[in-house]
This record gives sequence, C-alpha cells and structure tokens, in this order.
Amino acid sequence: MTGKKDFALVEYRQALSLGKFSNQAIEKQARYRMADIYLSMGQAEEAQKEFLLIVKMDPNDYRALFNIGKIFYERNMKDNALNYLMKSVKINSSFADAWFYIGKIHLEANRYGEAMNAFINCVKNDPKNYEAHYSLGMIYKAMNNTTKALQEFEIAERSPDNNLKIKTIYQIGIIASESGNYDKAINEFQRALKYANEENSTTIAVRYALAGVYENRKQILEAIEQWEKIAQYRPNYMDVQEKLARYSDLRMDDKLKDFVTCSTSTFEIISQKILSAMEYDVIDSKIINDNLVHMVALERSGKWGAVRQGKVFVVVTRSGDPVDDDVLSFIVDKVKTLHGVKGICITTSKFTPKAIRYAENRPVVLIDRNELTKILKKI
Repeated sequence: MTGKKDFALVEYRQALSLGKFSNQAIEKQARYRMADIYLSMGQAEEAQKEFLLIVKMDPNDYRALFNIGKIFYERNMKDNALNYLMKSVKINSSFADAWFYIGKIHLEANRYGEAMNAFINCVKNDPKNYEAHYSLGMIYKAMNNTTKALQEFEIAERSPDNNLKIKTIYQIGIIASESGNYDKAINEFQRALKYANEENSTTIAVRYALAGVYENRKQILEAIEQWEKIAQYRPNYMDVQEKLARYSDLRMDDKLKDFVTCSTSTFEIISQKILSAMEYDVIDSKIINDNLVHMVALERSGKWGAVRQGKVFVVVTRSGDPVDDDVLSFIVDKVKTLHGVKGICITTSKFTPKAIRYAENRPVVLIDRNELTKILKKI
C-alpha cells in the first residue's frame, strides 16, 4: 500500500513540475490529494506544505487554512494554529471543525470565555460533535453551573466513542458525589465501567472515585475491591497503597470490619462495650460525627468492680486517618477540665510518631488498631 502511495506522489510531483495542470482548480485538487497521502503516511509537515501552497493559490480556501491550523496544533504550536483557524472561521463562520480546535486551544490555556464561545459555535453548526458538548460540560462544571454541565454531558453521552462515553458518565458521577448524592454517584460510576473494554487512565479514575464514595458510605470492603483492582494496573496511583494498608486488617478480622462499617448508633454502642471490656463504666457519651465518639467514664477498682475512682475522658475514632498530637492535646485539656485522672484515645488506624512522643510523659493512653482488635475479640 505504501508503495502505491509513493508512486502516486511521484506522479503528482512530476505533473506539477511539468505544469501539466490546465487550471488552478485541478492543481488544487492534486495538492489536496498529495496532502491526504502525506497525512496517511504520518508526514504531517509535508502535508502542511501542500496546504500552504493551496492557500497561496487561493487565500479564501478555509479548509486548507483549517488543515494548516490543525497541523500546527498537533505540532504543539498553538499560537500559529490559532492564527490559521481564526482565518478559516473568518471566511466561513459556520465551519464547525475549526471552531472545535479554536475551543480546544482556548480551553487548554484556561481561557474559559473564549473556549465556551468557540464550542457553542461548533455545536450550533455540528450538533453531533459530542466532544465539543463534553468540553462545554467541563467548562460549565468549572463555573459551578451544574445544571448546564449536566445538560451538555447528557448530549455527550450519546457519543459512539466508548472512551468519551465513559469520561462523560464519570463526570456525571462526580457531580452527584460532590452534591452528596452517593447512591446516584455509585450507579453512574458502575455504569461507566460497564462500557470499558480494557483498563486505562479513565477507568482507573472512575474506580478511584467509586472507592472514595464507598469509603464515605462505610462500604469498606467494596472500596477495597476497587483499590485492589487499581493496584493491579497502577500500583502507585494516588494514595491507593496507603488506603490498602490502612484497611488491611478488615480482610482478616470480622469484628474490626463490623466496627468500621456499622451505623453511627451501633458505633457508639460498640465503643461503650470496648470501654466496659477495658474495666471502665461509661457515664456520658456523645456522637460527634459518623466517625467520632467522645465519652466520659469511671475507672473500676476492686475484685467486683464496686469501688469507683477517677474520671477518664475517651475519644474513639474510626476515620482511618492516623491520629496526630493535636487530638491528644485536646484530650489532655479535657481531662484537666473534668479534673480527671487520664485520657484514652482509641483508633482503628495508628498514631503518628509525633503523637506517640507527645503521649510519653502525659496522662493519655493510646489504643491503636492492633490493640483495638484484641479488645474487640473480648466483646
């Protein structure tokens, strides 16, 4: 096939050098064919030379101007590209392809107003340019206009290009997630993955977002499943290894898993049971948020636990984040306010080195994930 193209190029060059073309129109047609052959052979700069010669013959040939601009764009010469693309639409203001590339150049330079105008002109003249609709959706999303963004994404989703379809549904899921509609977000992310024939950067991003929603919903095992799939293809993607390490015990210990994934009210009840197993009686308990409980307890003393001693202030956290010294400082201050004897911090994660150093000479007991797992087995 390449041999035939080379032969055709030789014939065209010979005809041009001998001036065999009877008029300008036929010569333009020959140069267009030469340019097409060069493009099919991956020789974009040679093709661009032909388009430049066409424009020299006919300065109003908007298609040739567009092709010059497009090739400049692909060569990452954006200013030159924009110059020729603008000349193209000045001659033919309804030429959608040129408006599309003008929009891309402005969008990549974060010139959202100019990009929006170009993409609007593009879809006005070519409503089925789904990538332009997607780009408009991204601009509206960046401007926090989610209503218009969703309108554009719904059109872009009609694209026959599966990768664009996945990217579009992913953005719909992101909007749902950011608005707190986790059920819709999960549905959209799962729907996006159904269109995937292979793993790539887009599907990895979808899986990561899906795992994040699962984590927020306390569906940790489902989140782990997504992180593990990501790790198979991109081991160092974002904080996936950190997430897997953080929740590693959940795959081995059912009681810890239940503690991390249970409802807020059950979380409070189990926290109280943990203190009871540690020989403390809870006298006050307060849910701060889904992952945090504060309690005040009394120490037990004596064989039958009949004698009560000093107050203890307790923080129980299941956020999964390592506990730093600021949390311990808060506990120590509360102990002082209560005239208590000590504080206790219980976490499903671990303590930072700074926190461990802070606790060394202060009345605060640290219970990390390993110690917590042992206590949960007693309940």
